[in-house]
This record gives sequence, C-alpha cells and structure tokens, in this order.
Amino acid sequence: MAREKRLDRRPLAALLVLVQWPLAAALLPVLRRRHAFASEVLGVALVALGAALWLFLRSRSGRSRGHLPGAVLMTLGSYLCFRHESFLAFCLAAAAFWILASLSLVRQGSRSAGRAALAVGAVFLALFAAEPVAEWREASGGPPGAEGPRMGGGGLEGQVEIPDREATGQLLPMGRARAWKKRADGGAEFDVVYRIDRFGSRRVPARPEEGPSWMLFGGSFTFGEGLEDEETIANRLQLRMPGARLYNFGVRSSGPADVLLTLRRKLGAGERPAGVLYFFIEDHIRRTALPARTVAEKGFRPRFRLMDGEPVFLGKADRTIQGRIEAAHVNLVKRSALYRRLAGDWEPTEASLDLVAALAGAIRGEAESAGSRFLFVFLPQREARWPERAAGLRERLDARGIATLDSQALMALHLQASGEPESAYYFGDGHPNAAYAELVAPWIAAHLGELGWIGPESTGSASP
Repeated sequence: MAREKRLDRRPLAALLVLVQWPLAAALLPVLRRRHAFASEVLGVALVALGAALWLFLRSRSGRSRGHLPGAVLMTLGSYLCFRHESFLAFCLAAAAFWILASLSLVRQGSRSAGRAALAVGAVFLALFAAEPVAEWREASGGPPGAEGPRMGGGGLEGQVEIPDREATGQLLPMGRARAWKKRADGGAEFDVVYRIDRFGSRRVPARPEEGPSWMLFGGSFTFGEGLEDEETIANRLQLRMPGARLYNFGVRSSGPADVLLTLRRKLGAGERPAGVLYFFIEDHIRRTALPARTVAEKGFRPRFRLMDGEPVFLGKADRTIQGRIEAAHVNLVKRSALYRRLAGDWEPTEASLDLVAALAGAIRGEAESAGSRFLFVFLPQREARWPERAAGLRERLDARGIATLDSQALMALHLQASGEPESAYYFGDGHPNAAYAELVAPWIAAHLGELGWIGPESTGSASP
C-alpha cells in the first residue's frame, strides 16, 4: 500500500517539473529585459528539477541515486531564488537540502554518501553562523588610524539632490534640506541647512551680481557636508575672489567621471566659465575604478573605460557588468559581509590611476575648448590611505601639463608649523569643518594668483 502511495506522487512531481521549465523558458526573455524576477523563475525551476531527480532517479534495488545531484540543483536553485535577498536565507535553505539528503541516504544504507552530504550541510550551517559575526565586525570596525569622536545617528530632511541619467546625481535647483549628525555620546556634531540656488549650485552667499563665472566641481568636500552655506570652501573662496562669480556644483559621492559628464552638459548648453576647479580626494580613484563593492553599493555611478588612451562612457556601473562571473562576484559582495572579508580590501592599480588622469585630461580639454582655465586641486584629508598612489597621479597629471595644487602638502606644513592637531579641521566622520574651508580657500586663491588667472588684489585677506 505504501508503495502505491509513492507511485501516486510521481506523476504530480513530473507534472510540476514539466510545467516549471516551459514557464521559465517563456518568461525569462521578457523578465530579463525588465530586470525583474528572472533569477527567481529559473531558481524555482531548478529546485523542481532537483526534487524530481530525488524522486525518480533510482537503482533497480529501489535506492535513490538522485539525492546528491538533486541537492546540487536545489542548492543552485535556492541561490537564484534568494539572489536579491539575505545571504543567510540561502545558507539556511542549502543546509536544509543537504542535511535532508544525508538523512535519507543513511536510511537507505548509503552511509558514505550520507556523511558527504552531511559535511556539505555543515559547511552551509557554518556560513550561516559566521555571517552575522562578520557583519558585526564590519559594522563595529573603522578605517585604520581613524581619529575623532565615534559617530552616532544622523539624517537629512528635505531634498537637495536628484538622480541623473548619466552621472551619479545632480543638485536640485531651489532645493533645501536640514542635515544633522550626532556623536556616539549624544552630542551634536553638526545641525545645518543646505540650500541650492536657481542655477543648480549650492548657494554661495558672497557671490556678486556681476563678473566672470567660475565652476567648482567635486564630492562632499566641495559640496560642504555638515557646513552652512557661508562656511563652504566655495563661499570662502568667493570672498577671496570678489570680482568673480563662483558656482558650487559639488555633488556628494561624485568623482571625475561625474565632473566630465556634468561639464560637457553645461558647456553644451552654452555656458562659458572663465575657470573650472576640480577638488580631488583619494576616494575618487575608487569611484572611478568601480571595484565590485562600489558597484554593489552604488551601481548608479557612471563607468568609463580607456580606449586608445581616451576615456569612453559605457553607462551606469550596474548595467555594464561584463560576464556572469563578475555578476556573481558583485552579487555576493553586496549580500555577504563574510565574502567581502574574504575578498579583502581594494587597492588602486596603475590602470585606475591612468583612467583618473585621462578623465582629468578630458575635463581640461572640455574647459579649454570653451576658453576656460582648469585647475586640479588635491584637497587635504584626515585619513590618507594611498599617499603613494596620489603621488603617482600627480606625476601623470604633470606629464599631461595639467595645472595642479597639492593642498595636502600645504596642510602638512601648516600642522607642523602651528602644532595644531589634525582633528581641529575635521568632523568626526572625516569631512572638513568650517576651519578647514577657511584655511584652504586662501591657498587656492593664492595659487590662482601665481598662475596669473586672477588679479593680485583678489589674493589678500578678506573678512567674511
């Protein structure tokens, strides 16, 4: 009687498999075009096929030969089903498949195969247990040499940035937002208001009504994270350049690729600035090279490749992943702290420096084609992770004849002469504070004066 019941289940399982695969074949082309549920449909089909092997593939003696291949297919299917979900869910499902296969094999007398299946299940259980530990260590750890108070919560009320069809983002004209951040001890690190003017520039209160325009580009250091409008580098520099009109187009998380795309668009619209300043920090190398973790966390960033020595825009990072192996790597980096730990930290390569230098050259070319000056400014940072790479980038820029200012070296000299702690110029999260902007702006103005790009009357002291 039990035998008849088992036989009655098989047609139902066979029907399940027969339905799953034609359904997957019909839906996958449409789903892949829209990037929705394609992997889940294929994953369910693989789980169904694995279950069918478990039931159907038997020897003449009645023992199942499908447990191990079935468990492999079900594991792969569960990976695809949980591809956009927690890595823990996949580990738990895979462990369950292999442990059930082990129990069934041992019951049938296949002890060696059962032990092998149990060992695989134990590996997935170990991954399930290790993943939260890796996440905790990743969350509690900080960058080597980090200084300043530990940071607590923060937030942003309002909107000052919107997505961009090519670049990482752009400032929202007439946008306004209140930003705040607290230290771990509950004290306020900053509580400020960001305002964007009608030109799509972070507000520069000291900007006069007339004069040649200068465009400032960069990331959060340029935008002025944690600073009032009056405290940004742009406004402090504007006080040193009263005859010019400065526009702060810094967008948080942006890099040289974003600057090139945005500048091309502005020049294409007919704008003709007298000068273009790009403010660089070391992390812009990573934002340009786009290692797997950057793609996993910020796939909306633009991707460029060097072709015949020139940077060519390919599209957004998550839409230009090459090959299934790279896609799987990016997926695991996004979902698993343990995998990220095993993969190790990313380090800049010679190719990444070549790409940044080529982008800087392209920015300079766009500016000069519009009759504009271009200055590449190395901004000081509290944690310099790759100083030798920054030096290599300076050499490449010099070889291209690009004007640069190494204010990182000026900051080192200032700290040595003044005896002040480096922390006096940074917030706890590493962003520059108002004292930093007031210190750096005169260096930039003085260098522009040395280059002969602004008059000597603009490089002296100015009160806010």
